[in-house]
Amino acid sequence: MTSFTSNITLVSMPFTSTLEPSIGLSLLRGQLKEHGHDSQIRYFAIQFEERITKRWYDFIMNTPTQSLVGEWIFSGALFDQSDEDIRQFIRDVLRAEHPDFTPIHGQASRIDESIVQRVLDIREAAREFVEECAESVVQDAPQILGLTSTFQQHLASLALAKRVKDKLPSCHILMGGANCEKEMGVEIIRQFPFVDAVVSGEAEGIIVQLVDCIKNNRTYDDLPAVFTQKNVTDGKFSFNPQTIAMDDMPVPEYHDFFDQVHALRPNVDLYNEGYRVPFETSRGCWWGAKSHCTFCGLNGSTLNYRSKSQERARTELASLIDNYTFQEVSVVDNILDMKYFAEFIPWLATREEKVNLFYEVKANLRKDQLQALKDAGIVRIQPGIESLSDRVLQLMKKGVSGLQNIQLLKWSEEIGITPNWNILWGFPGERPEDYDSMAKLIPLLTHLEPPSSNGTIRLDRFSPHFEKPNAFGFYNIRPFKSYEYIYPFSPNVLYNLAYFFVTDSHRDIPLAAYTLSTRNAVVDWKKQHVSSALFYIDKGDYIIVFDTRAVALKPSTVLNAQEREVLLACDKAVSRRKVTEDLGQEIATTIDQLIHAKFLIEHGELLLALPVKLGRFQPSRAVWQEIERLMGIEETQSAAS
Repeated sequence: MTSFTSNITLVSMPFTSTLEPSIGLSLLRGQLKEHGHDSQIRYFAIQFEERITKRWYDFIMNTPTQSLVGEWIFSGALFDQSDEDIRQFIRDVLRAEHPDFTPIHGQASRIDESIVQRVLDIREAAREFVEECAESVVQDAPQILGLTSTFQQHLASLALAKRVKDKLPSCHILMGGANCEKEMGVEIIRQFPFVDAVVSGEAEGIIVQLVDCIKNNRTYDDLPAVFTQKNVTDGKFSFNPQTIAMDDMPVPEYHDFFDQVHALRPNVDLYNEGYRVPFETSRGCWWGAKSHCTFCGLNGSTLNYRSKSQERARTELASLIDNYTFQEVSVVDNILDMKYFAEFIPWLATREEKVNLFYEVKANLRKDQLQALKDAGIVRIQPGIESLSDRVLQLMKKGVSGLQNIQLLKWSEEIGITPNWNILWGFPGERPEDYDSMAKLIPLLTHLEPPSSNGTIRLDRFSPHFEKPNAFGFYNIRPFKSYEYIYPFSPNVLYNLAYFFVTDSHRDIPLAAYTLSTRNAVVDWKKQHVSSALFYIDKGDYIIVFDTRAVALKPSTVLNAQEREVLLACDKAVSRRKVTEDLGQEIATTIDQLIHAKFLIEHGELLLALPVKLGRFQPSRAVWQEIERLMGIEETQSAAS
């Protein structure tokens, strides 16, 4: 392993993305540097990927969340587990013989036994790997070892911490990250005495004080949101982190990450292999601060919204682009600051070299705002759609309607932005008719971007569902069963360590039964999308609509002047009353005709036109071929008649 020298070592263990550096560790390193403390970041996750191959590293990263396969692989490096324990995990989780689990390899009902063996081999390699990591850290004799733990990094981080403490007792072991928030962090201190301190929440505001205390041999038991053996035993700790202003954050440096990538892979093509640099402009969620989405696991300390000034955002992004010209910039914000439409986004549009950015946004954006994003180079968004049902969206407290979500999908298609979204179900109070209605609606939308995934909501710690389960009709809340195979602890301890939970709820009809129609409709949507289009050419006095959806009445339709007026008036969701007031009561029949033609949808009192305008939108070759095929069939049928 590569040699390093520093008295503060920060570590990122498997399993986390190996295509981008840790923004959290990079910010801590920058904060320490500004106050005269030298530190280094070790990306052991990259080394483990090299050890087991990228294929298998990605396979483990992409297994279903409830399986926690990555955590189980490293649990054997921390705990003694019997052969029967291992066989039970293989049987229940890998082979999905327990009803709580789904197959980890695609849709296959039975996993290939070669995969089982490979996972066991990787688990065995993990023991040796942790030992090597510990030896490498100890050779540098750091005074402080800091470990970040998010999602499936926890067991690998704890296993490394134990070995380093055994070999170098004087080293102060610190942990932080999403797996260390609040009660989870407290329980880490209780169960793992080799961890000296856990930082809950944001660490940038406290890291310098913590390091100063360690270096000057002072106690740090009274620091805010820092859990120690003493203050946890005494019950004298706080959950409220000490934060700093966003503009006071250091600009993260990522050279150490790319130096280690190049050391392991000298011929790596960073751009074509998808490497990226994280970029942060805000923290928290401005919508969640107003109305916390019921399934969202952002807790109170991370929900509070604040953002960098637009000048700081411009300066920092320009610095990242100058220093790392060979890969994509990955925005890590939970939601785009709407103020950024005033300066930051227009500034991006003025740059000759566009930056490929991805932002999470709220789905009620205006069309001109979506166009501004496209002009700025923001061509991928995550709009948090989650459903097309008004009722289900209300149960989520999303603050948007189903028609607004469809409107965003339509405008994105027209402008050339790819929305990444999904459909969730399993919300207390939803009804079968919510999904029957959605299933009937979906065939009209196959020309728009389909959901990338769909599935049952997960019960996450800190979500309103978790914090107030009785109010939502949940009962018998318990951690994912996978935690039982990973930790040798009592149910109460597992409850405190876990982030993911399952629950029972009262349903007259099984969830799988009443969502079947929607699930099938989504499958068809994905199959049909590649050759499905609904677009129009505006000729001024009339419009030609081309339609290759499976539900199309015919492949092309000429709309007269009045029909054109109605279609254009409904580009944005608008009430039928407003349209008739503006265009005259006589167009009521025209509205009904366009609904019958499946060019308009009526959702409650609102109308929305579904065709996208030809121009910025250009159909694929497959769509034109389908149009030619359908037109040929129509001409043949017409001649025959």
